[in-house]
Amino acid sequence: TWSKYSGYDRFEGGARANYGLQYSAVLDNGAYGSLMAGQSYHLAGENSYASPDAANVGLSSGLDSRMSDFVTRAQFTPNSMFSFIAKSRLDATTYNLRRLDLVATANWGSFQTSVNFARYEAQPLIGFDKLRQGIALSSRLQLDKNWFINGNVISNLSSGKTNSSTSNAPLLSVAGIGIGGGYSDECTTLSVAYSSVLNDNGAGTQTRNQTLVFQLNLRTLGDARIKTGFSEAAVAPR
Repeated sequence: TWSKYSGYDRFEGGARANYGLQYSAVLDNGAYGSLMAGQSYHLAGENSYASPDAANVGLSSGLDSRMSDFVTRAQFTPNSMFSFIAKSRLDATTYNLRRLDLVATANWGSFQTSVNFARYEAQPLIGFDKLRQGIALSSRLQLDKNWFINGNVISNLSSGKTNSSTSNAPLLSVAGIGIGGGYSDECTTLSVAYSSVLNDNGAGTQTRNQTLVFQLNLRTLGDARIKTGFSEAAVAPR
């Protein structure tokens, strides 16, 4: 099967069996729905997800034990304008909810928008000591055949901003924003994107990390990216 790692520079080790069930249905009016549930079992060899590294990429992933967490997905698309997806990850032995994502998308011609609610259990092994909950709104507007703009905002739904036990940010406070735009055709995509994310530094203070990315993608040749980042001075959490 395909490697479950994202990107191109990491590969799974050992042998693994993946199994599950999926049911899909298309109604007479064009509506579509599907249900899926599955699990993975590490058969032999090194379990790459249980091996600590500089970033602890695989730890707390749900794949770092011989029997993985259960994953489920439900999708309902009533028409070409709307789509709803629910995804979850459940503990393999207790069936406790470890991760939940609820996504609703809408398309009105040249304008697309989505709302995503996320709930992630604490993951101390990778630096997140507290439950995280948030809601993200993202939108994209196609100005004409080639030019587009997009943006997103992330709001906090937990009592603490991220993982610092001393943070006490109010609910629905803005944890991150992003805005961008660019040009795209059959052969080329040129884009610029700015993001600003508030992070805890683990000492009871917070920094706002800002990033500006310029990207050029040529379909047949590859892509080039220029990225610069800067942070504001630490501020005390509210």
